[in-house]
Amino acid sequence: LGLVRYRLTDPLPRAYLVDRVEVEPDSVAVLNHFIAEAEDPHRIAYVSAGRPLRGAGMERAGAVRWLEGNNHSVRLAVEAPAPSLLVLTDTWYPGWTATVDGRPVAIARVNWRFRGVYLAPGEHHVHFDYRPNRIVLGAALSVLGLLAMSGLVIAGGRGGA
Repeated sequence: LGLVRYRLTDPLPRAYLVDRVEVEPDSVAVLNHFIAEAEDPHRIAYVSAGRPLRGAGMERAGAVRWLEGNNHSVRLAVEAPAPSLLVLTDTWYPGWTATVDGRPVAIARVNWRFRGVYLAPGEHHVHFDYRPNRIVLGAALSVLGLLAMSGLVIAGGRGGA
């Protein structure tokens, strides 16, 4: 049948740290950095907006421990040895929020496809939660609609007596 088999020799983990970050808003340029220039995504990340980090490659890798995860929530314990960007190789999409040690932080669009947050050196608890505005708006409109319907039923019941 001519089946083609291949093996990724060095796949990216689902979450990892880098201390070299460059700002690159162009998705094609990001691809060129990894393909044409053979940049190593284990060592450098490109963000569409944010701040650069000028680390020379982490002397020690740091640690990322998975605490919990599902389709709408990810919890990580992270030990960052230097100022770092935590890269989560889940797809970047609007509606995700993040906190580091309980404080809201901005999510960076990393390598044009992934999510990331900047971390200071030290131990951190990082939470990613999916809360799209459309779902919150839809729930609020549903509640308002139910209240309006209830009001009409009550007012109609009183008017017929």
